[in-house]
Amino acid sequence: MDHSQTVEQIDPEAAVGLLAQGAALIDVREPEEWSLGRAPEAVTSARKIAERLNELPRDRKLIMVCRSGIRSQTAAEALVEKGLPALNLAGGMQAWKVASFPVVADGAFQARSLESVLRDTYRRTERATPRRCGGEDMVLALGLGQGS
Repeated sequence: MDHSQTVEQIDPEAAVGLLAQGAALIDVREPEEWSLGRAPEAVTSARKIAERLNELPRDRKLIMVCRSGIRSQTAAEALVEKGLPALNLAGGMQAWKVASFPVVADGAFQARSLESVLRDTYRRTERATPRRCGGEDMVLALGLGQGS
């Protein structure tokens, strides 16, 4: 069954309205991403959402969010499959920021640039084949290649 059709996509404005009505905003990003900036109302699940199903409220809507809306879509699909009222914040935190809604960050991580997070992530992976992006190696386009 294709669950993406059963998961409602909402924009940041709709999310704010639902939060005012008692919905929960659940951020499924990694701790480094969470620390760099999140919606003030968000709670984190940091990957192990399947292990935390019992902690999720079943009496209100669950708005799932990640950076761009892809991981949160997957999480929302899994929750809908389990019978939970999950929605996906289309565009994720990128859309939230573009809509000029508040973002909070942890002081210890504010000075850390996105480039440094990406560089650390790249270093943790085994040299995967670079993806092509507009004729350029994405790794090199981000300044993360050898010698950076």
